[in-house]
Amino acid sequence: MTKHKCAIALAGILCAATLYSATPYSATTRSADTVSTAKDGWDFMLPAEQLATLCDATLAQAGSAFAEMEDDTAEPTLERVYDAWDAMNIGLQAIQHVWYMKSVHPDPQIRAAAEVCVNNYTELAASFDLSQKFFLRVAAIDLENAGAPERLMVEKRLRDFRQAGVDRDLATRDKALLLIGEISELGTRYDRNIREDTRYVEATAEQLRGLPQDFLDAHPADEQGVIRISTDYPDYFPVMKYSADDELRRQLYIAAKNIATPANGDTLKALISKRSELATLLTYDSYAALAMDGLMIQSLRNAQVFLSEVGAAVQAPAAREMDILLARLRRFDAQAQQVQPWQASYLSHLVRQEDYALDAREVRDYFYFDKVQAGIFQWTEDLFGVEIVPWDTGTWHEDVTAWEVREQGRAIGRFYLDMHPRENKFKHGAHWTLRTGLRDRQLPLSGMATNFPGAGWNTPRWKPFSTNSATCCTTCSPAPRTGWIFPACPWNVIS
Repeated sequence: MTKHKCAIALAGILCAATLYSATPYSATTRSADTVSTAKDGWDFMLPAEQLATLCDATLAQAGSAFAEMEDDTAEPTLERVYDAWDAMNIGLQAIQHVWYMKSVHPDPQIRAAAEVCVNNYTELAASFDLSQKFFLRVAAIDLENAGAPERLMVEKRLRDFRQAGVDRDLATRDKALLLIGEISELGTRYDRNIREDTRYVEATAEQLRGLPQDFLDAHPADEQGVIRISTDYPDYFPVMKYSADDELRRQLYIAAKNIATPANGDTLKALISKRSELATLLTYDSYAALAMDGLMIQSLRNAQVFLSEVGAAVQAPAAREMDILLARLRRFDAQAQQVQPWQASYLSHLVRQEDYALDAREVRDYFYFDKVQAGIFQWTEDLFGVEIVPWDTGTWHEDVTAWEVREQGRAIGRFYLDMHPRENKFKHGAHWTLRTGLRDRQLPLSGMATNFPGAGWNTPRWKPFSTNSATCCTTCSPAPRTGWIFPACPWNVIS
C-alpha cells in the first residue's frame, strides 16, 4: 500500500546501459495495430475535491466490507476468506494511485488531496492488521490440503498480524494504530519538504568551464552575467563531475545537502521518536528490529554483521582508489590531506580521462535517452520473449509515457514512465505498484519516476550527463499461482 512490493516484471526497467538503436522508441515508430488503446488506469486529472470525495467513499466502502468479513460466521475456508479479501482490495484500487500522484502530479491541490488520502488509507490498512476478529478467521483456515503457495500466503498473513500487534490488548492496539497514523503523516511531511525544496547557487561562465556545450546552452547568463545552478539532478551531477571550480562544487554540494532544512530537522526527530515508541510498544528492541522482522536479513545483528563484512571487504580497494584521487588532487593543491565529497566525482573524471583516455563527455554521445530506452526495451523483449508497445491513454503530464507489455500478442501488464524533472516532482528515482496482478482476473499496473534531463534542453534527443545514474526497477509478478492478491516476492528481494 506504500511504494508497494511487487508489480509487473518489466514495469520499471530503464538503465543507461545498452546501445541498440539510434531510432527514438515512440508511438511514431510503431504501426497503428501495435499501439494499445486499452481502457485502463485512472483519471489523473480528476479535480482535487473530487479525488478527496472518491477517497473518502472508497475507504468507507472498504471499511464496511471489512466489517462484514470480521463478522462472517461461515466456515473460514481459503475461498471464503480470501475471495472477500480480494473483492475489498479490488474496490480499493479506485484510489491505489494516490501514492504515486502525491509524488509526481504537477497540480499542488491534487498532490495535497493525495497526501490526505494516503494517510487515511494507511490508517485503515493498519486497522485491518490489528483486527483480532479477522486474525482468528485467517488462523482458522484449514491448510491440510492447501498447496505450498497458499500455505505461504496464509502463514505470511498471520506473521504480519502478529508483527502489527494483533495479539496485544485493546489499549496497546489502539495506541499502535494512533502511532502508525502519526508516522504516516510525518513521513508524508518529510517527503514533501524534500520534494518542494530546490536550492540554487550562482555561477559565472568561467566557473562552468569544462561543462558540455549543451549544458551551457541550456543555462544562459542573465544581464549581470550570473548563471543559476539548481540542486536538481540534471544540474547537480554534471557540475560536480565537470566543473573545474572547486568552490562552485563545494557551494552546490552544501546546498544539496541542506535541502529541506531546517524544516525536516524537527520532522525527522519526531519521526524517529514515534517509530521508536511504536517498536517499544510492540516489544521490539528498536524500530530497525521491527522493520527487519520477516525479511531475509532477519535481525539487526545480521544486518550489522553483513555491513561490517562488506566494509572490511571494500576497505583496501577503497583506500587504493582514494590514494589515486588524492594524488591527482595534490597536482593543483599540494597541501591537500584528504579528498572532500565535492571533489571525488571531478577527480574521478580527470583520472579516467588522463589515465584511460575515457572522456565521459564523449561517451554521452552514445547515450541519448530515447536511444537507451529503445535499447533497454529491445533487450527486455529479447530476454523475456515479450513485446513492449506504446499505450495510448491519459496521463498527468505531457512528458509521461505509457506502455503495455505483451506476450504472444496478449497483454500481461502496463506501466507509466515519468522520467523527467519538473517543479515539485519527486527528485530521485523510484517505482510504485499501482495495481497487483491477479491470475486470469486483472493485469498488474506500475509506475516509475526518475529525473533525467528532458523538456527545455536544446538537443533534439537529449542525453543524460551520466551513463550509470539511472534507476533500474525490476519487480516480480504477484500471485501467478495462488490467484489471490498476495506479494509473490518480498520487498528485500527487490531491493
